[in-house]
Amino acid sequence: NYVISKCQSVSDLLEVGILLKEAGLLRGDALAVNIVPLFETIDDLDRSAAIMRGAFALPRYRRWLEGRHGWQEVMLGYSDSNKDGGYLTANWALYRAELALVDAFREHGVRLRLFHGRGGTVGRGGGPSFEAILAQPAGSVTGGLRITDEVALDCAQEAAGQLRFEIEAAFSQGLPNTPMANATVRVVSGNFL
Repeated sequence: NYVISKCQSVSDLLEVGILLKEAGLLRGDALAVNIVPLFETIDDLDRSAAIMRGAFALPRYRRWLEGRHGWQEVMLGYSDSNKDGGYLTANWALYRAELALVDAFREHGVRLRLFHGRGGTVGRGGGPSFEAILAQPAGSVTGGLRITDEVALDCAQEAAGQLRFEIEAAFSQGLPNTPMANATVRVVSGNFL
């Protein structure tokens, strides 16, 4: 996934397409990675559905989506929206954005997967994940749901450390010249690298 932080326009989405083409990750209309807009501020959340409608109206962008089986992932930023508008305003803007995105995606026949970028503390959009999932608007989880929160990330990082130890032990068996010599395992956005 290529996440576009502070996505504010259709142009932001298209610029990533150009970057992917230059990097060899776009061949014809086949994207090698998903383009994921991250709507973070209150204004960006308010415009998110209009931005996606604008992208869906472009034949090239539609072909990119067709190459990704009609899926579009959208990330919603809890931390910055909380900093921008305060807890209550941010949560109301997030809720309204989800409803508007569900409608926009339904209108254009695109499959929506929402990615909730939540912090660990309430001020960063954190709190009980179970309650957050239950509070999602109707229709917003039909395409799946991704949530990143600090607690889960901390657990994954601990697991990565343990995994690295176990992998190194399995491969090295005390030999200095092994495939895992000087290797590092780290977690980036919940993915092991």
